[in-house]
Amino acid sequence: MTPIYVGSDLDLYDVSGTSVYDISKLIYFGLSVFWRGAIHEWLTTNGLKAPEVALCAYEEPIRKFLMGEGPQPQDVVLTADIWLATRVLQAAYPPAPSHLVECQCYWFYVPGIIFRLYFGQRVPATVRKRDARNSVVGLDVPAIKSIFAIAQTQVKSRQVTQEMKRMLDEVAVLRAKQTISST
Repeated sequence: MTPIYVGSDLDLYDVSGTSVYDISKLIYFGLSVFWRGAIHEWLTTNGLKAPEVALCAYEEPIRKFLMGEGPQPQDVVLTADIWLATRVLQAAYPPAPSHLVECQCYWFYVPGIIFRLYFGQRVPATVRKRDARNSVVGLDVPAIKSIFAIAQTQVKSRQVTQEMKRMLDEVAVLRAKQTISST
């Protein structure tokens, strides 16, 4: 894929002519996760309440879009940043707010993709150019570094529980079996 824009920390790609990305499915998935965050109180895997997602007046238009009853609202911009690092971070983060002056923004991460949802009448033109509905995906280096930093901080701040120790022991046994079988 050839980038359509190359910046110091951001590359953008038009994926409309590729079979690698089904952009309509990425859009549906991304918007549905944000919408679900708005209509239900979710708990994280460690039992903490996930941050609230306040879609305000956009909650119902997004629901209609997801149900096939209307278009994606014009003032709702979804971006998808692909993870081009050699090793994809195997973690997931629920939707969380980002603090912007111009508009509201939330983000979440699933292995390989960072989704951001911007909404409001003052979404910057530079963000609108990255809208996934235009078949654009990005490679956002600062965002990738930020996700890595969040993951490292969380791993360092947690004590190894008995459940985690059991899981790590199981992984070590599986890796040992793979090493033996591949030699």
